[in-house]
Amino acid sequence: TKWEQEGGKPQIRIRVGIHSADVFVGNLGSRMRMKYGVLGDGVNLASRLEGLNARYSTELLISEDVLAQAGVKEQFYFRQLDYVVVKGRKLPTAICEVLGARAKASETVKSISAQAELAWSAYMSRDFAQALTRLSAITELKGLTHDAVGEVLADRCRRLIASPPGDDWDGSEVLGKKHF
Repeated sequence: TKWEQEGGKPQIRIRVGIHSADVFVGNLGSRMRMKYGVLGDGVNLASRLEGLNARYSTELLISEDVLAQAGVKEQFYFRQLDYVVVKGRKLPTAICEVLGARAKASETVKSISAQAELAWSAYMSRDFAQALTRLSAITELKGLTHDAVGEVLADRCRRLIASPPGDDWDGSEVLGKKHF
């Protein structure tokens, strides 16, 4: 980028969580004290997604509601990371890492996305050994010895192999804290 080409400037890295929902937005308060703000469950979930980036070692997480928006799947490659119940909510939300734009994606990104889809499908089908195999394939595709992004799911798969889940298991994990 131009920023990097100018030299001597630090690389800026941020974490972003994106969710799509109806929210209240506008001036809040009274004549004595007014503030422009945003309120609603959607705002809280986006904030939780931003915080979850630290847990998954990612920079951009989106919710299943963003993924369901017209054109998103057609424009981006993604990797489903988890199905979580964040603090303050009762129902689980699928969360995905955005890997990149389809128009500019490398073969490696395409392969990572495909392997991630197979890993997630195996996990949800309770084939935890196959999910681990697919997660290992992603690590190899990245040319790493350890893939921090997939480690949360890999650790859970190892636990579930040792102690299989009950019949009521839906694949979700209930998160008890706001920030990681």
